[in-house]
Amino acid sequence: MALKDLLVYVDQSDRAAGCLRLAGDLARRHQSRLTAIFMREKNAAQLREQGVAELSRGTPDAMTWTKRHIQQAIDEAGDRLSASLEEIKSEYGLEVEWRCPRKRKRYIRQWRARTNLSS
Repeated sequence: MALKDLLVYVDQSDRAAGCLRLAGDLARRHQSRLTAIFMREKNAAQLREQGVAELSRGTPDAMTWTKRHIQQAIDEAGDRLSASLEEIKSEYGLEVEWRCPRKRKRYIRQWRARTNLSS
């Protein structure tokens, strides 16, 4: 059975690049289109960092710094994974798409609407 489209979810974890590489290999074998989706969510360490900042009742500047610091880490992880996807595209000659939605609920609603229309 050939796979036409592959969707791989990646996050900020250390194994995300490996998952992306595995999905790329699978897409190459099946001559599939590969879509990678990176949901901009905080990981456990970032949630802890935010919680500590909130509970310590730091200054507004400290809270702003913490939020920026977390957002920057999420952005950097997304940039690294996007670059990995581009490497996989070049190496395997695949058709790829990078998705990085800002709002999970809105994206899922839009995806379901598209899926229902195309069925």
